[in-house]
Parts: sequence; C-alpha cells; structure tokens
Amino acid sequence: VTPIWLPSGIVFFVIYLYGYRLLPGVFFGAAIGNSWAYFSTESLDVMLLDTLAASMNGTGDMLAAVVGVYFVKKITEIDAFFTNTKSVNYFIVFAVIAGPFISAIFGVTGLWLSNHIASNDYYNVFTTWLIGDSVGVLLTAPLFISLYKEKLKCFSNKDDLKVFLVLMLLAVAIILSPVFDTYNSLKYFLIIFPIIIIL
Repeated sequence: VTPIWLPSGIVFFVIYLYGYRLLPGVFFGAAIGNSWAYFSTESLDVMLLDTLAASMNGTGDMLAAVVGVYFVKKITEIDAFFTNTKSVNYFIVFAVIAGPFISAIFGVTGLWLSNHIASNDYYNVFTTWLIGDSVGVLLTAPLFISLYKEKLKCFSNKDDLKVFLVLMLLAVAIILSPVFDTYNSLKYFLIIFPIIIIL
C-alpha cells in the first residue's frame, strides 16, 4: 500500500480508450501483482485467505475502473476530454474519488479478512490506499489523455517539460525520504502535488 499508485491512472486511461474487454486483465494483474507481496503456501487455510485477499483486490480495481470510466464517458469522449467544467467535475468525482474509494474498500477489507492487517490499522491503510489510487489517477490519467489527444506533442514547449520533470523528481525524492512520516505529513503534500502540476 503506497501513497502514490500510478497504475490506477494508467488503468483508467486504458479502459477509457480501449473498453471494458480489458477488465479481466485488470483483475488478474491486480490480484496476481498484489498477492505476490503476501501469498504464502504455509497451509491450505492461509492459501485460501490470501486468494480471497487477492481476488478482492482485483475486484476492487476492476470496479474502480468501471465506475470512473462509465460516468466520465457519459459526459465526454476522449477527444473532448477536459473541455468543459462538467467533464472535469465528473472525472474528479467518479475517477479520482469514487473509483479509488471502491478499490480501497475491497483491497483493504481483503487484507483485513486475510489477517494481513490488524483492525486498528484498517483506517490508516485505507486512507493510504485511497490517497494512493486517487493521486495516481489525478497524475497519470490526464497526462496520458493529453499525450493521446496531442499525438505526443503536449510537451512541445521544453520549459513545460522541464518543470513537470522537476516536480515529479521532487515528489519521488520526498516519498523516498525517511524524514517524512508516510501516514501523516506526506499524504497532505500528495493531495496538493497534483494541483501544483495542473497549475
């Protein structure tokens, strides 16, 4: 569980662009990728609980993509993305907030049911998961959509590209720095960071 999970934005973009037929890939990618960190063959019971956690994670990521893409597509197509306030609002509400909320509920509940996190850690892990997915969607989905719309020319101004890269490097440096407490100080910066990039 990380305070920035960039794949959530990539998943939104890919499902938005290529459709729901890729959802099984999202499920298996999330389930296998996440279970890699905790799957154990210690006993049949542990294997079943770990499979449950992985399946819930995959289901949550799939539902997050469906909710985000379905409602945003009702308002706008990719060629007109972010051209009006309504499409931006739908993107924020459904892709950045509602989808990641669903993913966090399923993913963290799966970890809790499989005894990978204690009950008193649920809120902190849930908050980190939610922020990580939300920030991932907010950072990467608009970037990939812009790149797609502009045929990879959205950073034709080299100064814009330099500023973007410096901000991304700064975020990575802060995330990796042991000075910041992941559950407190860092999450507030990560909420503000995407706004800095957009401005």
